[in-house]
Amino acid sequence: MTTLKHCACNRITEVSKGNGAIAKDAKDIKAEALKYYENLLSENNPYNEHAASFLLDSIPNNLLPNERFKSLSKAVTIEELKKYVFSLEGDKALGPDGFSANFFQKCWDICSKDLLKAVNEFYRTGNLIKEINNTHIVLAPKKLDAKHFKDFRPIIL
Repeated sequence: MTTLKHCACNRITEVSKGNGAIAKDAKDIKAEALKYYENLLSENNPYNEHAASFLLDSIPNNLLPNERFKSLSKAVTIEELKKYVFSLEGDKALGPDGFSANFFQKCWDICSKDLLKAVNEFYRTGNLIKEINNTHIVLAPKKLDAKHFKDFRPIIL
């Protein structure tokens, strides 16, 4: 009985929509969560603009010598990538793709070219490939009667 009761408490059964209506079915709750976090993280959110402005204004202008700055925009070489991958402790933690450094070290001959391509694509575009960027988010209530998404704390797994 305790486990069943515990499971029931770990579900969001209803949430208040932005217009004041209540979303009760899973599809509506998911849609409302998506809407809430897209708005929260959008470029149009004034809080994000203020935070970005504050951070950019606090960065000193000349952090790196010009030669070093230019070297950062060059493509990563297979030698640089191998040196980095093999410097990692093998089974410390899984990466965002679910693989440990040990996997990439043991399978270097098989995966090195694809890994290099993904790393350089990230540096070129600033975007991780979708498959690596996926994650699971758990919403932990900040209070007992949480009914708005602002009442939940997102925890990334």
